[in-house]
Amino acid sequence: MQNIFMNIFKKNNQITSLIFFVLIICFSLPLLFSSNIILFAEDEVENGRVYVALGDSISEGYAINLTNNNGEPVFEGNDDYNFIENSYTYNLNEYLTKSYKYVKGYNFSRSGYTCQDLVNFITSFYNLEKDACKNPSSNNSVFNTLTNLQIYNALTTARTITITIGANNVLQKAQDVALRYLGLSGEDITIEEIETILKNEIIGTNTIKGFQAELTDLLGLLNSLNPSCEIYFNAIYNPYSVLDLSDYIKNNQALLSLISPNFTQERLNDISSLTELALNGGTDSTGNIFRGINSILDLEIDRFNAILDANFYLVDSKAKFDNKLLAGRESYKEVVNTRLDELDSASKLNEVKNNNAILFSKYLDPHPTEEGHKLLSDSFKEKGIGTHYNAGASNLTKILIFISIGAFVVIIILGVVVALTKTKRRVC
Repeated sequence: MQNIFMNIFKKNNQITSLIFFVLIICFSLPLLFSSNIILFAEDEVENGRVYVALGDSISEGYAINLTNNNGEPVFEGNDDYNFIENSYTYNLNEYLTKSYKYVKGYNFSRSGYTCQDLVNFITSFYNLEKDACKNPSSNNSVFNTLTNLQIYNALTTARTITITIGANNVLQKAQDVALRYLGLSGEDITIEEIETILKNEIIGTNTIKGFQAELTDLLGLLNSLNPSCEIYFNAIYNPYSVLDLSDYIKNNQALLSLISPNFTQERLNDISSLTELALNGGTDSTGNIFRGINSILDLEIDRFNAILDANFYLVDSKAKFDNKLLAGRESYKEVVNTRLDELDSASKLNEVKNNNAILFSKYLDPHPTEEGHKLLSDSFKEKGIGTHYNAGASNLTKILIFISIGAFVVIIILGVVVALTKTKRRVC
């Protein structure tokens, strides 16, 4: 019998080598497979559980508590990358940590940011053409306690990104116009002139001037940086929907006449309507139709998702603010800082007249209150934040490769067994 097997192996050297090779693969494959599973798990903990917030002052948490017990403004804006307590980004970081075991959160938001500012921030550390970090060892120009590489790593390994952007593309110019329209700054201006300014300086041909191009750049950068990440954009609410002050104006007509005859309910309604137009789009007084910030967000997100199979989502938090407005002006005041009815004395009115920046920083501040931030975070939760990360697809691909290799090895083994069986029968 021993001679028989010796003859088999001598006559089938290729088969013998193949068996030896197959056995190595068979013993190595489980180890390779298990080590990769461990690696996947490490990636989940070290890289896959990071939350990053981007955007403007709303994401930053600026003016979340506008007044203290003495009625003075208290602004809680932050220059570092931490979260301001009870802001919507803080709430989401807490939620993701508790519900999905996220291990780190960063808030890379800045007060006053437009969409272009956010694009500029990302390109300060990211080279799109090379798909690489710029000057990795240098401190970042915006968040200078971190290096470019640290911020780059945060974004490229993030599992979830949230963004509130676009309000400053409208409101920065709208505030200057509103001051003039209420007779608080410069020459008087008509509603037609305001619409002309909106069209020429904010609103371009059928769109908000520049915003669509800026958003396209932003979506491209984000998708290149981290195509697996779930990225949520927040719809912009109208902070001036609450300007129904008929009773206040009637009761304080003598005081209001001291600062401006144009401080009327009709003009306050116009400001609210124009802001709504700039945000959601529609038809102006001359019948021209154009898209607003929110409609562009919706359009571009759908377009990118369709073309690139991207992972962008639009969170319609504006609907929650609109529902508050339907419940009444007092209900809306719970979620937005606007409180013009507190201009209840000649001294306060003169203060606004002499320093009209106070009007928007103290009485017409557009930022959400703590309750408003809760509405925002609830909207993100209802959209399923934390559940749309698609890294499983890449891991699944790796697993399928291993399964394919295993199936191939099994086929080879069966072939060898069949060949040996036939050879044995011929020898016998």
